[in-house]
Amino acid sequence: MMLDIAWQTLRHRLGSFVGSLIALTGGVAMLTSTILVILSTRAGGLDAGDAELIQEITSLLGLFASLAAFLSIFVVAATFAFAVGRRERELALLRGIGATGRQIRRLVVLEGLLVSLVASVAGTLLGLPGATLLVSVLTAQGFAPESFGVVLSADTLGGAMAGSIGLCVTVAVLGTVGAARRAATIRPIEALREASVEPTGMRPMRWAAGLFFLAMGIGVAAYGMTEGGVTGIVLLMGFSYPLLIGLALLAPVFVGPVTTLVTALPARLTTATGSLAAGNVRTSGRRSAGTAAPVLLAVGLTVSTLGTLNVLVVAGETESRAFYAGDVLIDVEPHVDATAAAADAAGVSGVSLAAVTVSTRASLSRIDGAWTMDGRDVLGVDPAVVDQAFAVEIADGTLDDLHGGTVALHAASADELGWSVGDEVSVGFPDGADVPVRVAALFEGGAMGDHLPVLAPADLVREHSAGTETSSVWVRTESPRLVASVHDDLTERMVDSAARVLTTDEYFDELTATDRLAQRVVTLVLAGFVLTYTLISVANTALMSFGSRTREFALLGRLGATRGQILRMIAWESLSVGAVGVLLGGLAAAGASIATWMTVRMSMPSAPLVLPWGDLAAVGGCCLIIALGASLLPAVFAVRQGRAPND
Repeated sequence: MMLDIAWQTLRHRLGSFVGSLIALTGGVAMLTSTILVILSTRAGGLDAGDAELIQEITSLLGLFASLAAFLSIFVVAATFAFAVGRRERELALLRGIGATGRQIRRLVVLEGLLVSLVASVAGTLLGLPGATLLVSVLTAQGFAPESFGVVLSADTLGGAMAGSIGLCVTVAVLGTVGAARRAATIRPIEALREASVEPTGMRPMRWAAGLFFLAMGIGVAAYGMTEGGVTGIVLLMGFSYPLLIGLALLAPVFVGPVTTLVTALPARLTTATGSLAAGNVRTSGRRSAGTAAPVLLAVGLTVSTLGTLNVLVVAGETESRAFYAGDVLIDVEPHVDATAAAADAAGVSGVSLAAVTVSTRASLSRIDGAWTMDGRDVLGVDPAVVDQAFAVEIADGTLDDLHGGTVALHAASADELGWSVGDEVSVGFPDGADVPVRVAALFEGGAMGDHLPVLAPADLVREHSAGTETSSVWVRTESPRLVASVHDDLTERMVDSAARVLTTDEYFDELTATDRLAQRVVTLVLAGFVLTYTLISVANTALMSFGSRTREFALLGRLGATRGQILRMIAWESLSVGAVGVLLGGLAAAGASIATWMTVRMSMPSAPLVLPWGDLAAVGGCCLIIALGASLLPAVFAVRQGRAPND
C-alpha cells in the first residue's frame, strides 16, 4: 500500500523531486563512466604504464563522483525536508485514517528509493556514452593509446552498474532519513490547521549529529597537527568534510546571529526592503538554512581543498629552492659538453663554484621488495662538491661516503622505503638494470621532502641512464650581490653554445609552470563541478519555497508594496543568506589552510602561509550570483501570481 502511495506521489509531485533527480542522475552518470573506464583498463590488455596513467586520471573523476555523492545527500535531504513540510496536512490525513508513524516513515523512504531507481536508470544510460566520450578525450590528449576503448562485457557493465546503483540508493536513503523521522511525528490534528507555522529550534537528533560531526572534524584536525608528517597532512586533507557536515547541520543555529551582522548594512541602506529581508531570514530558519547550507558546502569544500593544496605546493617549492645552494643554472643541451661549460663558468669573476649535475628518473624498491616507488628524480653529482652544491642537513651517515655504488636521500622517503644508512638496496635505472647500492647518508627536510631528488655519484647515473640523462651546471656566486653580474657574464659567454643561463628563481618558475597550470585546470574543473551542484540545490530550495509564498507577496501588495520592492526584498534575502554560507565556508577553508601550514611548519619552519583569498572571492562571488539568480527567477512568477502593483 505504501509503495503505491509513494509511486502516485512521485508521479503527481514530480516537480518537488526534480532537484534530487538531477543531482543523483549526474552522480550516477559520472560514476558509471569512471568505473567503466577503470575496468576497461584491466580488461583491455594495456601495458602497465598506460593502465596506471589512465587510472591516475580516472581517479580524479572518482574524486568528483565521491563529491557528487556527498553533495547529493544534502540536495536530497533539502528536497525531502521541503516536500514533507509542504505535505503536512496530507500526511496528517493519512495519520487520521489509521497510518502509523512507522508507515509514514516508510512512505518517505520509499519515495526516496523510487527517485534513486529512476535516477539510477537515467544515470546508467547516460554513463555509457559518457565513458566513450571520456576515452576519446584521453586518446586525443595522448593519455591513452589509440587502440584503447571501452570494454562492454558482463564483468565491466555489472561492476559499473552495481557500484553506481548501490551508491545512488545509499545516498537517497541517507538523504531521506531526517525527513522520514520528521514526517513520522506529524499528528492527525494538524490536518485541521489552516496556517503553516515553521517550527522554531532544531530537533535533538540534528543537534546531536551536528555536534558529533563538528567535534569529529576538530578532533581529526587536532590529531593531524599533533601527528605531523605525511600522516598529519593526509588527515588534514580530509578533516574539512566532517567539519562542513557539522556546520551544515547546525546552519539554522548560525543563520540567526550571523544574519544580524550580514543584514545590518542593507537594513541601513534601504527604507523597508532590507529590514523586511532581515526579518524573513531570521524567522524562516529552515528556508534560510536550506539556501545557506549548499553555499557553505560549496565554498568550504572547494576553497579548503584549493587552500590546502596551495599551502602544500608553495611549501614544496620553497623547500626545493632552499635545497639547491646554487645561484645560477646553466641548462646544457645534450650535444653540449657540460664539463667544458662548467670550466668556462668557473673562470667568470665572482663565481665560487661550478658543479655539473646529471639527472634521470629511477624506481626505488622497498627493503622487503613489497613495492617500488616509481618516477623518483636521481641527481648525479661530483662527490667532492656535493656539500657545497646543496644545502642539506645530514640526519644520519655522511656525504663523504657518497662514491661508487651509493646514494643519499631524504630521511622521510627512506623511512617509507624501510631504508637505513648502510643498507644494501635496489634502484631501477632507465637501462632496465636493478642496481644494488648502499645508503650512504640521509638528509633532513620538511613534510614535502618527497620532491627532493636522490643524490648519487654522477658516474653511476651516466652509466645506467641509457641516454635519458639531462646535464646542468649549478653556479654559486661569492656574494648574493654578484648574482646579476655573474648571470649577465655567463649569458654573454654561452651565447654561441646553445646553453641557457637562468637564475635559480627563473629556473624554478619554469619548472613549476606546468604543475601550476595543471593545478589551475583542476581548480576550475573542481569549482565548476561543485558550483553546478550548488546551483541545483539552491534552485531546488528556491523553487519549492517561493511557490508557497504567493499569499505573502499578495499581502505585501495589498499593504502598498510594489513588485520592484518585493523583488528587492527577495534579492536582499538571497544575498544575506548566501553571505552567511560564504562566511562560514570561508572560515572553515581558512582554518584548513592554517592547520595545514602549522603542520608543515613542524618540519619546515620556513614554509610560508598562503591563504586562499582569491579562490574565496571567486567561488563566493559565484555562489552569491547563483543564490541571487535562483531566488529571483521563481520570485518573479510568484510575485505576478500575488498581483502586487507595478512601481
